[in-house]
Amino acid sequence: MNIAVYCSSSEKLDEKYYELARNFGNLMANRGHNLIYGGTNKGIMGEVAKQLAGKGKLIGVVPEIFNHADMTFNGCDEVIHTETMSQRKAKMEELADAFVILPGGIGTFDELFEAYSLKSLGLLDKPIAILNAYHLYDHLEALLETIAEENFMTEDKKAMVSFFADSNELLAYLEKTANYAVFCIIDY
Repeated sequence: MNIAVYCSSSEKLDEKYYELARNFGNLMANRGHNLIYGGTNKGIMGEVAKQLAGKGKLIGVVPEIFNHADMTFNGCDEVIHTETMSQRKAKMEELADAFVILPGGIGTFDELFEAYSLKSLGLLDKPIAILNAYHLYDHLEALLETIAEENFMTEDKKAMVSFFADSNELLAYLEKTANYAVFCIIDY
C-alpha cells in the first residue's frame, strides 16, 4: 500500500518523537508498505523514510521552496518536484492509498485538513488515520467532537478521520479499509 505520511521535519523535538517515527517506519517496512512523503531527510519525516530505505518504495514529493540538496533524502527511489506546496499536496493525494498523520505542526495540519476536506466533499475516498502518540492530538479529537456536537459537521464526517494510540492498530485499520492492489510473484 502507498501510504502518505504527514509529519514534522523539525530537528528540535524531544527524542521520543524520533523514536516513534523510527518504529513507525520499521512497521511500515515490515508490513510491506511504500512511503509517499515530503522527501526530506530532516526531523521525524526523515526518520520514517530512513527505516524504509531499501525495504519499500520511497517517493518524495518536493516543492521548489524545499528543493535543496541538504534537505532531500538521497534514499528516495523517486523524487517528484513541484512548483508549489498546493501541487505537492495534490500529487501526494493522487499517489497515496491512505494517509497517516504523525506528530507535526502547522504544515502537518494543512495537509491533514486538505485531505479531510476533500474526503468530506466526496473528492477523496481514502482512509485518514492519526497516530495520537503521547496524547498529542487529544485536543484535536475533542475539538472535532465538539464541532460535531454543535452541528458544524455531521457525525459521519467526523468519523472520516480515525485516531489511534497504537501504530500496529493504525496500520491494521488501513490494511482493512484502503483500496489498494497487492501483487504477488510466485516462482514455480
